[in-house]
Amino acid sequence: MKRLTVSIASVLLIFAVGAYAQGMQGMQGMQHNSKAQANAEPAKEVTVQGEIVDMGCYLSSDAHGMGHQSCAEKCLSNGMPMGLLTKDGTLYLLTVSHGNADPFNQAKQWAAEQVIVTGPEFRRNGMKAVEVDQVRQVNATEKPTKQG
Repeated sequence: MKRLTVSIASVLLIFAVGAYAQGMQGMQGMQHNSKAQANAEPAKEVTVQGEIVDMGCYLSSDAHGMGHQSCAEKCLSNGMPMGLLTKDGTLYLLTVSHGNADPFNQAKQWAAEQVIVTGPEFRRNGMKAVEVDQVRQVNATEKPTKQG
């Protein structure tokens, strides 16, 4: 009987330690999330002008411009992340609006072309992104727009 009591106590102790460890992992996850939130800046509405680029080719080999248009179109249609490269060299990740994906999908069709994107800007850990709420091509006679 004594052996059975020790065995049951051992099993209960193992479960208690496991539950404690899971609770601590959950707490660490909450701490991690609060740190991530601290690195995020609140969104603000911006209007930004630049060239639509596929992030993979641009980041790996500085490929952009009209000479890279057909490759960028193919990469974007195959799911490569899309970016907006401004004249001053700022690169924004373009993200889809959950409310309306149409402007984002339209932007994909203007690879290597100058566009104006409007939407909330997000910054986290040094990365900038704009959620594409509106997009339009830039006319050749149009002056560049200011950021933010």
